[in-house]
Amino acid sequence: MSAFSQELIGRSGYLNEGFADVYDHYRPSPPSEVLDVLTVVTGVERPGLIVDLGCGTGLATRAWAERADEVIGVEPNPRMLERARAATPQANVRYVEAFGAETGLPDGRTEFGCVPSGPIAVLNRYLPRCTMAASVLGAGRSAD
Repeated sequence: MSAFSQELIGRSGYLNEGFADVYDHYRPSPPSEVLDVLTVVTGVERPGLIVDLGCGTGLATRAWAERADEVIGVEPNPRMLERARAATPQANVRYVEAFGAETGLPDGRTEFGCVPSGPIAVLNRYLPRCTMAASVLGAGRSAD
């Protein structure tokens, strides 16, 4: 991670104690209708693998669990991951502590991925995720 990114994260409070609790309290889980639409748009009834980049506390990651064979949540904040893991009973869900561009996941294996659909406060944080989504998804796939 660049020094610039480290500085932004430090100033944002993203790694502070309690941030994951506040995030989880105010961030809604995606409605099932959104998941229905994404499934129709991608043309994949039951994806083999979904990667949720920037999964936070796993709200969307868990929502996909019954709709896919495997779901991987990627999140760099260890406190967010701790909360995600504690709240996830599904055996087909796992979490990776990493930034979106550094997941270590093989390219082209994912049928579709998710990147944050909420407001993006820092564009530099979003662009590497788009690059990673394109890499993981492979040609002819879509990311939302």
